[in-house]
Amino acid sequence: MTSKKPIIVVHDLFGTAPTAALRRSYPSLTPLRAHSIILDWYQCFQRDLTALSINDSYQSASLVFKETLPRALKQAGLSTNPENGSTFDPADEGVTGPQQALGAERVNPYPTSITQPILDSLQQLTPRPGFHEAFTKILRPAHGPDSPRRIQVWAATNGGAELARKLLLAGVDGQEEYGGELTEDNRGVGIFSCDEVKVSKPDPRVYAYLRRKLGITPAETPSPSSWFVASHQ
Repeated sequence: MTSKKPIIVVHDLFGTAPTAALRRSYPSLTPLRAHSIILDWYQCFQRDLTALSINDSYQSASLVFKETLPRALKQAGLSTNPENGSTFDPADEGVTGPQQALGAERVNPYPTSITQPILDSLQQLTPRPGFHEAFTKILRPAHGPDSPRRIQVWAATNGGAELARKLLLAGVDGQEEYGGELTEDNRGVGIFSCDEVKVSKPDPRVYAYLRRKLGITPAETPSPSSWFVASHQ
């Protein structure tokens, strides 16, 4: 690369699954079964978040996570009262199908003692193996602390920026090295939340907005090299 401008790499932010919180409420679930249920929840979340966004009805990720969790638990056949067994009891359903079709309010049959610990665990996800080594290697300047960075790293997330910053810092030993903060100005790291643009990935407007935010325009000569990296299917 002939340009002295940094290479800009934007990573999707995709965390580990909070299966432990689910298994605390349903100890009979195997780790594999619990993980499958959580992944179904993630898929419900992503589908609804995208559908709301493309219909100009954007909602924050935290709200969509909360609203889709009971549906995922019900679809998995989990009981609203684990002490009475693991199978969902249809009698727990607050509103029957015909009433729902007439526009009656849907009722969440799961108590907060089940749902809230799962939602809270999203605030404490652990990094995937290899994260710390890759993160610190990229951020460490090759020729001393005052040398220019060749790579500028961003994380783009459908979630909130503060949560993303918290989770990234939690995965790095010696947070004081980064001043307890991750910004493109002081450490070559930036965090972008779709809350900024009120549109969720994978809408092309997200990437166009992020390119403008980074100052990348087609007319730039020479143009910095920019990549968007995602590591899930």
